[in-house]
Amino acid sequence: MKKIIFTLILFISMSMNVMAYDVPVINKFANTDKIELVHTIKKDTINPVNKYDFTVNYRRLGVCLGMTLDQMDEFKLVFDQFKNDMMFAYTDCEGLTRDSVVRNSVLKNIKNTKFILDDKQYKKYLVLMNTTLNNRGFNIASK
Repeated sequence: MKKIIFTLILFISMSMNVMAYDVPVINKFANTDKIELVHTIKKDTINPVNKYDFTVNYRRLGVCLGMTLDQMDEFKLVFDQFKNDMMFAYTDCEGLTRDSVVRNSVLKNIKNTKFILDDKQYKKYLVLMNTTLNNRGFNIASK
């Protein structure tokens, strides 16, 4: 029994060290009391192609939106076209042409998904899509 308890305590203490990955740490070596995160990502180092890559897990999105299997099959076709349009905008277009291709592909995607999803699903999809576009730096609504 003592061995089991000791082993359990050992595993818990080891897992606590693994879980403490992004905790604030006071930098005492630089003689400042500034709190820093151990691992931070600089936005300048993010690959710009990731902004236009809309790869999605269809099963998770379908569960989130409450889609049926038929809706998921139709949605895959529409969203694959959207992904191709966005990658085309990144690879083959520049400047204002890129902005117009992105805007047209987003509007076409939204229009096509309206025919696939019911009203409740469509409203939830719009929230997800707007949030994703805003997080990636696209400002479609104001144009």
